Amino acid sequence: MARIIGVVSGKGGVGKSVTAVNLAIALNKMKYKTLLVDADLTNPSVGLHLGLVYGGIGLQDVLNGESFEQALVVHSTGLRVIPSSLKYDEKASLKNLKKTLSSLKNYDFVVVDSPPGITSDVSSIIDSCTDLVVITTPEIPAVTSAAKILSLSRKSKNDFLVVNRSTGAPYEITNSEIEGITETSILSVIPEDKSVMESVGLKIPILLLKPSAKSARSLSKITSSIAGKTDSVVEETSFITGIIASIKKILGFN
Repeated sequence: MARIIGVVSGKGGVGKSVTAVNLAIALNKMKYKTLLVDADLTNPSVGLHLGLVYGGIGLQDVLNGESFEQALVVHSTGLRVIPSSLKYDEKASLKNLKKTLSSLKNYDFVVVDSPPGITSDVSSIIDSCTDLVVITTPEIPAVTSAAKILSLSRKSKNDFLVVNRSTGAPYEITNSEIEGITETSILSVIPEDKSVMESVGLKIPILLLKPSAKSARSLSKITSSIAGKTDSVVEETSFITGIIASIKKILGFN
């Protein structure tokens, strides 16, 4: 049975979708059979992060009875993706998500990108998952929202708390304060990194664009911890540097 990892946040704008996409990319690079599901039915962004062309069928259609295979999109890395449709479908309900995901037999990991906030849809996602990765930033509104999410799932799942976009500024909440408010140990802290915004603009996940960037290294270590691995998927050369090295080798410059 697949481990179903929900990536959630109580507040928008904390980097939840970026984390979900890169977590799935990292698991796929570690040779796990991985499926990424965009469960944000009203404001989907997974396909945009990956530069995917949206088809006519998405998660909404799957929830309404269509097969997974009809909605499946394959990224250039081989990662399997079920995007949500950009069209609004008021009939689609995530109440069917648990049954839908439990039918998947061919994957090691299913990563579910959740909408932000604490809504009935988010509750359905929490109920559908075996693991939760809760994303927060080191600020009071985000941390208190994360604490609420964690209180909904505590003692029933593997919870992982990740602090994103940390700068170490004196006005940010400290790690010990975050752990005190949420009553949860922090798995990892991802530093603020301008490369992430570049990767979003280029529609290339940071782990592919600049795998040696500080944020990519953190995301790699997070994935290894969640997967129970001690190795890391970070490569020392960047995506572009790797291409240049390959061209030089072909031309006989190495």
